[in-house]
Amino acid sequence: MDPVSDTSTTAAWESRSTYEFGTAAVFSSPAQAEPIDFSFKPASASTPSRIPALEVEVRTLREAFIANTAESKQLRETIAARDKTIASLSEQEAMVFTKGLELRRLRMEIKARDEIIAELPKTVKVSKCCCDGLQKELQKCQEELEAKDKKIIEIKVFNKKEVAAKDRHIESQKKQHRADVEGLNKRIKALDVVIDNKDLAIQAEAKLHRDLKVKLQNKEREANALTKKVAEMTKEAARLSKLKEKTWQKLDTSRAVATELEQKLKHEEETRHLQVRKGIEEVVAPVYSMSGSELKANDLLYETVQAKDKKIEELQSEIAALNISADLMAESEEKLRKQLAERSAQNLDTNANFTVVQGKKGAKGKKPKPAANKFQALQEPDDPPVNFHGFCGASLVCMKY
Repeated sequence: MDPVSDTSTTAAWESRSTYEFGTAAVFSSPAQAEPIDFSFKPASASTPSRIPALEVEVRTLREAFIANTAESKQLRETIAARDKTIASLSEQEAMVFTKGLELRRLRMEIKARDEIIAELPKTVKVSKCCCDGLQKELQKCQEELEAKDKKIIEIKVFNKKEVAAKDRHIESQKKQHRADVEGLNKRIKALDVVIDNKDLAIQAEAKLHRDLKVKLQNKEREANALTKKVAEMTKEAARLSKLKEKTWQKLDTSRAVATELEQKLKHEEETRHLQVRKGIEEVVAPVYSMSGSELKANDLLYETVQAKDKKIEELQSEIAALNISADLMAESEEKLRKQLAERSAQNLDTNANFTVVQGKKGAKGKKPKPAANKFQALQEPDDPPVNFHGFCGASLVCMKY
């Protein structure tokens, strides 16, 4: 049977659809069709401004798809109504076929009767009134059948033309619908790719932000450690400053003692020179007699001068040691100043690099003050330490006499 010409039943219509479109489920329900995933995640707070426009476009495409689905449902309802009409026509054809069978049976009965009448002898007269009525009824039924056949043929031709036109229209709509769905799927896939790329970019930015936050925390820890170290070095510098002040006080005391001793030594030296001149004058004098007590006094004076010279040498060595310790303290103080300057510069550079991010309240967010002005009061005095080598030499010269 040709599926194109036979469209009397729903099964024939489905077989024709299978013959034309290659599948019997072309006009199946929407629940049987494969669902298309239109799920779309909402944009986050950090999504760029283009993502909402893409969401609006996807929403528009989804509405268009829903409208196409509604139109497809309406077409399915139209096809179902047409199938019902075709089913009713097939019922009428069945009734006509039943009447045709009855007419055929009547023809066979009439034919058998005619044969029996022909075999009867000519002398026997048979009444044909009943047969004439049957013949008239048969002729009437034949006319009705012919009229119904013509009407059915006209309806079939009209239905075939209408079905062909509707099939062409449905086929074009189906192709258009498939093209629209494919276009929608492609655009949705492209939008998914764009959104995935945006998500990856946002994740990369978030990771970079976390890394920068970790680096900033490390820098803050380093800055806090440097601040603590600067505070410790400041305390150490203050301690060294106090020690230096004490050392200079000791030096001043030693200078005062040395000055006093120098004055005493000068006075004793002058006294000794006078005594030596006086002794020489007495020796040179023609009449001179030195007693033993005077000789003992001269020896005692010589021993006293020797002891004072030794004491002066000890004081000179002590003053030299104090000068050396003062030089060492000055060098250590200079090193501490350099270290403090370097630490302060590093701390200022660290704070300059991270001025955008606000730190926590307390010592973390404050810039350390430059420590250069803390040591302005620690300058060395202008007067150098006293050197006693001059009068020491003089005293030694005096001791030779």
